Amino acid sequence: MSSPFPRHSLPGFPRRTAAALLAAVLSAVPQPGLAQAAPIGERAALLAEAEQALSAGRPFRASRLLAPLVASPTGRDPATLLLAARAAAGWEGWGSVVRLLAGQSWLDDLSGGEGRALLARARVERSEPAVEDARRAVAVAHGAALSPRLLTLARAFDRAKLLDSAAMSYLEAAKLLPALGDWLRLRAAGVLADSSVRSALYRSVSLPAALPRVRWTEALARERSGDWREAARLYDALGAPLAAIRVRLSAVPSPDERATMRQQILALLTPRLSTQDTRDALALLESAFPALTPDEELLLARRVSGVEPARAALGFARAAHVKPLSEPDELGYASVLTRLGRHQEASALLGRIRGRELHARAQYQRARSLLTSGSRRQAITLLRQVSLQPQGDSATAAVAGFLLGDLLVEQGDDAAARRAYLEVARRFPRSSYGARAALQAALLAWVHDQRALAAVEFSALAERAGETSEGVAALYWSGRAALAAGDSLTAASRWHNLLDRFPNSYYSVPAAARLGVAPVREPPPGLIAAPDSSLTAALDRAALLELLGLRVEARFEYELLTRQAESSAGILLPTARAFVARGLLARAYRLALRVRDATPERLAFPLPPEPALEEARQAGLDPLLVAALIRQESGFDPLARSRADARGLMQVLPSVGAGLAPGTGVLEWEPALLYQPELNAHFGVVQLAQTLRKYPKLPVALAAYNAGERQASQWLALPGAAEDPEIFIERIQFAETRDYVRRVLRNFVVYRALYPPVS
Repeated sequence: MSSPFPRHSLPGFPRRTAAALLAAVLSAVPQPGLAQAAPIGERAALLAEAEQALSAGRPFRASRLLAPLVASPTGRDPATLLLAARAAAGWEGWGSVVRLLAGQSWLDDLSGGEGRALLARARVERSEPAVEDARRAVAVAHGAALSPRLLTLARAFDRAKLLDSAAMSYLEAAKLLPALGDWLRLRAAGVLADSSVRSALYRSVSLPAALPRVRWTEALARERSGDWREAARLYDALGAPLAAIRVRLSAVPSPDERATMRQQILALLTPRLSTQDTRDALALLESAFPALTPDEELLLARRVSGVEPARAALGFARAAHVKPLSEPDELGYASVLTRLGRHQEASALLGRIRGRELHARAQYQRARSLLTSGSRRQAITLLRQVSLQPQGDSATAAVAGFLLGDLLVEQGDDAAARRAYLEVARRFPRSSYGARAALQAALLAWVHDQRALAAVEFSALAERAGETSEGVAALYWSGRAALAAGDSLTAASRWHNLLDRFPNSYYSVPAAARLGVAPVREPPPGLIAAPDSSLTAALDRAALLELLGLRVEARFEYELLTRQAESSAGILLPTARAFVARGLLARAYRLALRVRDATPERLAFPLPPEPALEEARQAGLDPLLVAALIRQESGFDPLARSRADARGLMQVLPSVGAGLAPGTGVLEWEPALLYQPELNAHFGVVQLAQTLRKYPKLPVALAAYNAGERQASQWLALPGAAEDPEIFIERIQFAETRDYVRRVLRNFVVYRALYPPVS
């Protein structure tokens, strides 16, 4: 991307393709002395390469190229700074834009005031005062540059609570951007106090995605104008009770009304509430009612323990200060203390739990806490006791026995580990841990050259576990055992059976390789109807909304298209294909998975954005490996966020991003930048390339990427793991990492089968 402020007219916008639209809106104005100048010397070459990267839709690469120039006092001339700001705006590095442009004297003079417009937009996006910059940007605007600058001015007025001015600017922008007129009129209505004017604006709304937002806009307008009662009634009718309570609290309610609302917020905090809504409810409760009773603290602690462990621990502690906690609450308190790393306190609590129903769970959790704090011997003793209990919680006994086996493996005592696994398999044959334990026991026999015994156990597990993941694994390994015994016909029969029954399993990959057949059976290409004009117009509209910073409205457009596709088989695949064409891979991918057998494989396995592939090429990686990893890590969703706070396409941790950001053109680092696809791909590819240099075997590198180098090295040191990559995968002790490695490897094979070499 080049500039978020268009300098081209937009006639006939709804009929244009997204590619043409974005090319028009984003195209940059050539800068004198940059692209037109002959590339003489290193500086000229860097500027020309940065311009080229920007034109190719790689703004973060442009920023990286410009970083040494911007860091040099001699490279901070206006044209270079403006180019760097345009690049930073392309990947939404708004902090970098402010750092580059704030205080510059030439902002209104160069390129029709583009620098001033960029600075205003950056300050709006950062929720900083921006009215003066936005006014000056509008004052020097010409032609098509006026409409986006007017919209930035409207948003600046809106954030500054200059609501009448905001409404006027939104309506002026609506005249210049007729394709977005409904959305901009809704924005204007949301800041207007005059209900009759709002009603007239609502009557002009006709877009299918915008119509349902009318009542939400009216609720917001009532709230902003101080009509608390009606705003609360509207929020209640819209199914937004938390917003309704928040508004009623603004109306200075009576003590009795406040007490009622206090109980209403607590009642909303249920396991069914989303994570974000739980956090919003907690924030409202604490701001409005900072002093809770001990009973309320206990209730709050129970309800938020899965989302806000620190607040849950505080609630449990406050309640316990008044009266002893019940054993279930002590167990819950210990759980959040463990999550917070307060293992000594957690262990003391768990040691007090004696009730028959909870004792086993408490002892198991205590063992985990002891293990994390370094008391391995005590942990093993406790796990053995829990696993061998003749009565009580069988699920806890099974998981305790399985963990005991894992710890004995880590200690190098494979014989004792095998006995522990076999005991779990014997006592709990129908549980998932029983099947996993049986598989691990058979693998231990295999790696210690007890091949005949392993063959018997693999075959028995394959028959008993059936279509579970352990059953499929055992079927594959029973084939390997047969081959090792010299029975190639039985081995081939079992692998063919696996391919027929479980073609989408990871194990179809090594089975196909051993049989010498193709691992992927691509369905015959089907004809997918071209998207109709209404779909194309909606996608164009959403793209422009995103481009101009109206992401909420863009999301409503996309979500309507998704719902329509999900409800009609006839438009599902055309919509998915249209999403792919627009780079909306996460949405296309989710739609494609709804029609598994009938979906052309390339919709279920789309290529990630070109910048991600180019990052892989430049790092010397196979771009299809990066595609395989992105599919597993994020499902192509650039906004994905894990429980561990990994973010974006390649699930990069903020700590990793902070370490890699210096020297890449990021002048002001913030974790939210990891949601930018090109930046995220750069950091993720750098991390993956570093990991592959240390661990050249791909399964080991993938395990290290997911679980860390220390864990990967431990697993690699286990008997049989270094010599046989398939053994290494099976001996990964984290189920999440083991499944991750399997899936990425299968993705990689599928990508290689579906796409020609990407070079």
